Amino acid sequence: MKVLVATKRTQGMRRWDMSYTVDGELVMNPPVSCDCPDCPCEREMIGLGSRSGTTTFTVSELPEFEVDTYRELLRGELVTCGWVEEEPSAEWMAKFTDEHLAAAAPFEVGDVLEVGEGRSVVRRERSTPAT
Repeated sequence: MKVLVATKRTQGMRRWDMSYTVDGELVMNPPVSCDCPDCPCEREMIGLGSRSGTTTFTVSELPEFEVDTYRELLRGELVTCGWVEEEPSAEWMAKFTDEHLAAAAPFEVGDVLEVGEGRSVVRRERSTPAT
């Protein structure tokens, strides 16, 4: 199963880059955002372990990872951290999980992504000039 995980690869390409996550930890797109133009919430993912943000994440293949386990990890994070005011319904959680799986699906394992214009896009690594 393809999922999104935190990475520090390509950090520093954008002036607004930041990563307070642990490389390889699962990340989620928070279900809420604010109106503050300086807040990074529109362009960051949140680490499920560190509960911190990152502007870079990558696609990882976890072949033995089950959708039900993923859904429960996401639900636990949403409830524990106060992202939702009440226990999410099974239908809402299924949709939230499916959105995260769909976000990873079109990309290749190892692609570094960022949020751009409200969706995940591939971040191109700078090539090193030949010497």
